[in-house]
Amino acid sequence: MKLDPIKGKGCENLFRHPESQIIYLRISRKGKGRIEWSTKTTVLGQAKIIADRYRLEFLGEGTIRRGRKLCAELFPEWIDQKRIKSPATVYSIENSWKHLEPYIGRMLPEEIDEKWWEAVYIPQKRHETTQDRKFFNDRKWLAMFLLSLKRLGVIKKTPELINPDPERAAGKVFTDEEIAALLANADADLSLQILMAVTMGMRKGEIMGLGWDRIDMRKRTITLRAEDTKIRKARKFGISAVVYERLKERAGNGQVWLFPSPVDPTQRQRSDGNKSAWETCRNKAFVSGRFHDLRHSFLTRAFKTSANPALICHYAGLSLDEAQKTYLHFTEEDTRGVADIVQIGGAV
Repeated sequence: MKLDPIKGKGCENLFRHPESQIIYLRISRKGKGRIEWSTKTTVLGQAKIIADRYRLEFLGEGTIRRGRKLCAELFPEWIDQKRIKSPATVYSIENSWKHLEPYIGRMLPEEIDEKWWEAVYIPQKRHETTQDRKFFNDRKWLAMFLLSLKRLGVIKKTPELINPDPERAAGKVFTDEEIAALLANADADLSLQILMAVTMGMRKGEIMGLGWDRIDMRKRTITLRAEDTKIRKARKFGISAVVYERLKERAGNGQVWLFPSPVDPTQRQRSDGNKSAWETCRNKAFVSGRFHDLRHSFLTRAFKTSANPALICHYAGLSLDEAQKTYLHFTEEDTRGVADIVQIGGAV
């Protein structure tokens, strides 16, 4: 098989297939001949770690070399693996790395534990910034980085990093009267946007960037691609009855976008394109709250009236973990009903 050698530090014996771009480990050992083994990845940083693990497990060549590398090298390699994600995700990881690097750059991954997180990083970071600094992203990306190393066999276990951030303030739930007041003071576009948020739980960005090609009026569904969503996960969901009636009034107008730009109708409306209209409407209706609180209102009501949180999360593009933090606060009484869901005939 023709393979192209990869040049650079730490790339000894690594080759890339010219067509598939898969990286191979090719080495010769006395008594074993030439070994050619696929790492099954095109990501160089990941291939290096996998190749080192192969050397250890099948050739018995010392310790896992990559496991002795410092976080200053391993973390950027992990970032490179994440570049297939959205630009916003990559930016978030890189921003957290700027904060983490001065602390963990000269550390081995296995040296990062609960005690270091609680006794060193959190207090020192708060001292150099502010006492109310949020650690959500630092904790999330550091935990995911360490988990990836565990899966590759570089470290044996991952630490349980506590979340030092205070409870987030709950969003507002609009009353029926407030929603009616908002709709009464909204123009046609904003009225439809409000209904899509409060009866379907759609995010503002999903609403403002919705194209007619994503709307199936026959099946009464909307299909969002991964790139159309905040969490970069595609989903298909039903259209509420009131929104469907509003959409029928607009169908067949020849527009590409449901809410085209007022400057150039061939382009979509900006994500914050309804900001002025929302503020004007809210003030006229004497209602306080954010546009995002419409989605919060939908989710709060949905979770109170449905016994299937997973289905609601799928519908609204929300993770169960996020739902548990914000909406799902079950009691002992709630769990009693679960015990009676499945009945086995004849069971005593």
